[in-house]
Amino acid sequence: MIDVRPDAMAANHGTAVPAAPRSAARAARLWLLGITGALALTVCTITFLLWGIYGPAYLLDLIAAYCG
Repeated sequence: MIDVRPDAMAANHGTAVPAAPRSAARAARLWLLGITGALALTVCTITFLLWGIYGPAYLLDLIAAYCG
């Protein structure tokens, strides 16, 4: 009979099944997600800094200059 209590399972490391390695596609998706998150954080930080230094009118003028 197998003891399925958490303390008994934690003590028996010999029967642990190793985790499957990550596939290349999953690793690439995780890298892309991380890079996208870092870029979004950078853009938000720069936006808040510009908002705080020059005010909202500067950002609206900047957007209008790039789009117009």
